[in-house]
Amino acid sequence: MSAPAGWYADPWRQAPVRWFDGANWSQSTSAQQGWYADPWHQAHLRWFDGATWTATTHDHAQQRLAASMPTNTSSPDTLPPQESDARGVELIQLQSVEPSAAHVVSEVGDFVPSETSPVNEPSAISADNVTVPTLRALMGSAERVVVVDVETTGLGRTDRVVEIAIITLDEHGQIRDEFETLVNPHRDVGPTWIHGLTPTMLTDAPSFDDIAVAVAARLDGAVVVAHNISFDTRMIGSELTRAGIDIRWGTGLDTLAVTGRKLAAACRDHAVILHGAHCAANDARATASLLLAVADRFATAGKPAHTGICSVGSTQLVARAAGAFVHEPAPYLVELASDIHLEPDVADYAVLLDQALADLQLSAAERAELEELARDSGLSAADIARAHRGFLNDLIDTALDDGIVTDDEIDRLVRVAALLNLDPHVVATRTNPFRFTDDVVSLEPGLTVCFTGDGDTAGRALPRAELHAIATAHGLTPVDAVTSKGCGLLVAADPATLSGKAKAARKFGIPIAALDDFLTAATTSTGLPVTVLRRHGVASVCEQCGDSWTATRRTRVCPPCRRAPSVRASAAGPPTSIVGTDILVCIDCSRSWERPRARGRRPHRCPDCAAAVTA
Repeated sequence: MSAPAGWYADPWRQAPVRWFDGANWSQSTSAQQGWYADPWHQAHLRWFDGATWTATTHDHAQQRLAASMPTNTSSPDTLPPQESDARGVELIQLQSVEPSAAHVVSEVGDFVPSETSPVNEPSAISADNVTVPTLRALMGSAERVVVVDVETTGLGRTDRVVEIAIITLDEHGQIRDEFETLVNPHRDVGPTWIHGLTPTMLTDAPSFDDIAVAVAARLDGAVVVAHNISFDTRMIGSELTRAGIDIRWGTGLDTLAVTGRKLAAACRDHAVILHGAHCAANDARATASLLLAVADRFATAGKPAHTGICSVGSTQLVARAAGAFVHEPAPYLVELASDIHLEPDVADYAVLLDQALADLQLSAAERAELEELARDSGLSAADIARAHRGFLNDLIDTALDDGIVTDDEIDRLVRVAALLNLDPHVVATRTNPFRFTDDVVSLEPGLTVCFTGDGDTAGRALPRAELHAIATAHGLTPVDAVTSKGCGLLVAADPATLSGKAKAARKFGIPIAALDDFLTAATTSTGLPVTVLRRHGVASVCEQCGDSWTATRRTRVCPPCRRAPSVRASAAGPPTSIVGTDILVCIDCSRSWERPRARGRRPHRCPDCAAAVTA
């Protein structure tokens, strides 16, 4: 289908109007402030402030409009019906004016640009090859699409909804209805740091029982869309079941599955504006726009949900006030995990894992939810191990983005590895090159020094015995092993060596020096340049509560649980309960490999490298 080239209401609602070149939408938009047709159809007009749509609509400004309206100009209350072409692109377009002196161009036709608007035909239109958006192909037998989003007290089936939004779209992607309300869960509200809601904010909100019929009626006969649809449908389904309403979800459309990205990252990737994440209405609107942007990436059409309830009924709703969001400090992991990539087949599991790990603790309930979701999704042990490995590697990628790995970042990474039962060498292998610091040490008498082996300098071989003699002659104490307390310096022909002694030195934070530098410092009594790997603790996971921490040695129970043995009745289980596969990293080739979990010491070399060593 086609339409004349011109300015039309932006179907993505990122700006008031967008240029359509007769076949495709372009990147050219007009962002001039003014009154425009409300893209959410909640009023005749909505004010665009030059950057974002505001909450000021025709209903708020009616008196000011009437007072300043020219006598020969139609009032907003008598605007002609909006015409549309076959794709639902609105053809009424408004001249931008100040709120205090608004007037409306009532002619149906091209957008009338002002002096600061784009000219009638942009001088350089860069078509983005996005055809006029349509959802008809994705709707199957349904007549509408509903985009849902919920905020909840937690992740489990016993957790409750604290906010819900349902956006109804027609086949052209136009919003036909918006339903949003806070919900009183009559229990603890859960992680305020995620949804920004407090008990006080929910005091006057309806319970889900009060809104269940209204929710069910909006879902009935519509294709359901969400970003991580399994989570939203599971939480809404549990609430409807408690209210005595059965629902068959049909086949929904999951924007997470086709983008492989968390909502904020997916919106950035597709130039979709997300205002105020983790507000159900804002997330649902962003998901609706994201659906239009990725509509052509769904392989099959959806199938409508059925509840058998058609009447919406009447209920008192309590929407979140504009800007109402209590900002609590986010847990340690949130910043690192903000931009992870998600493989489609394990995306749902990875999102749940991300939320569960945010506080660097996996409780018994969280482990049970992960195991249940893995079963429901048909994930094998190998699939789960791949999801864990990918999650950790994405966190490491984020930590490495700025070329610096801080002590806080390494602490979080090794704790995540422990929680997911991944080999800590996965973290060390990738982060060690970014954690070295340069220093200078003095060869003080009594300093213990270890040599990695024989050396040579200026073409002359130096057996280890001779190196020991040189060290002794300068008041140093040679030792044969690298230990945390018995060695103060390691000397190697190449400080980058991956020998066992070098790895031990890095583990214990012992300085490493080049042999040539050592000989120079010994003969000239100057400072010795060294490299030091900043030391970090060993990560442990408590078998009782599932919390993680780092210390100088690994233990099985955290100090609080040791002091309170009564909590052991709610033991989280060993951290190996999610999967039966170990992910190991070879110390020689740095490749990872999998093996069935077994008791005893983990091998540090892959089968190929181990065979080469013994050959």
